[in-house]
Amino acid sequence: MRSRILLAASAALLFSCSPKTVVQPTTPKTTEPPVTTVAEAPAPMSENVMKGKDLYDGRCGKCHPLFKPSDHTAEQWEPILKRMQKKAHISDEDMVLVHDYVFANLSQ
Repeated sequence: MRSRILLAASAALLFSCSPKTVVQPTTPKTTEPPVTTVAEAPAPMSENVMKGKDLYDGRCGKCHPLFKPSDHTAEQWEPILKRMQKKAHISDEDMVLVHDYVFANLSQ
């Protein structure tokens, strides 16, 4: 009886210490090609927006560094444009063009 217990313990020890084999899956691994994203080209500016950009660059940039339209929200730009219209002596017609430029480029 003692020899059977010793044999069983030896077999258990032998099997527990043996190297484990890992079964590899039979289906080959497929690698997905890398996904590349292409930035969309900005939409072409309308004539009024281009005129507004020229006014913004020329009139506003004459006195201080220019902010990008995306630096502020639409709600922040409204009072800024009104205040700066008076300081820069910009006509109402030209201010409409500057407004169009700024608001056309808020999210860029």
